[in-house]
Amino acid sequence: MKEQRNEKRKKVYVKSYGRLSIFLLLLLVLAVVLLVNSSIFEISSITIMGNSRFSREEIIEKAGVMVGDNILKLSEADIKERLEENPYISVTDIVREFPDKLTIYISEREARVQFEYAGVYCNADYDGVVLAATQTHDLALLLIKGMNLTGYQPGKRIAVQDEQLFSDYLELIKQLKGYSLITQVREADLSDGEFTLNMQNGLTVRLGAPIKLADKLAYYAPALDSLQKNGYADASGQIKGILDLSVIDNFAFMPLEENQEAPENTTENAPENVPENAE
Repeated sequence: MKEQRNEKRKKVYVKSYGRLSIFLLLLLVLAVVLLVNSSIFEISSITIMGNSRFSREEIIEKAGVMVGDNILKLSEADIKERLEENPYISVTDIVREFPDKLTIYISEREARVQFEYAGVYCNADYDGVVLAATQTHDLALLLIKGMNLTGYQPGKRIAVQDEQLFSDYLELIKQLKGYSLITQVREADLSDGEFTLNMQNGLTVRLGAPIKLADKLAYYAPALDSLQKNGYADASGQIKGILDLSVIDNFAFMPLEENQEAPENTTENAPENVPENAE
């Protein structure tokens, strides 16, 4: 009899404990819901970092956020997607500083190169992200030829047939930047696996196959200095000829001007003070 009473007490205790647990859980859920929807998490300030082309107000409007929005309910993926609908904007980070501050970090893409495709010129940044298409060749942009393009879409990387060639292009851009030559190149022809640069100073630079580009470009400045000292530059600083850097450790120069007195193919060993490879 006593055992039966004890068993009943246990059942009552378990049932009461279960009800209490459910009540406390519901109370906790309610508290969380109230807290999440409270004014504590309403955004009080929005900071935009990295913008120059676009105003703070333009970025905020495009992002679709505003002061007073609940910071917990924001979708970073949606903000990024909305902003990057503009091909000139790249979102690098979105930081929520609880309880009420939001910072959006962006970088603004700039047209640096042009790719030729199907009768149009695709303005793109150095990474190949297309910003716009035009019928006009912009002489201020580096023209890229021979890439074997398959299509383009603003805001997306240019579509190519040969991914390895595109990787070689990126390496070329990296090395040209490393040696501070990027603004001195007017045109880069990547056709048939042989890289050729047409420089602003009139030189045509042959790099050959896209291997050891850093080593080859290391000799451009010393070679240019040698050509200038030997009188190949005209009064305006232009040098009409072909500078062959395809063979490491020496260079060859073939002048194109008829009135220049020079051997048909001048070959020199690389100077000793060649800079280290660009990283």
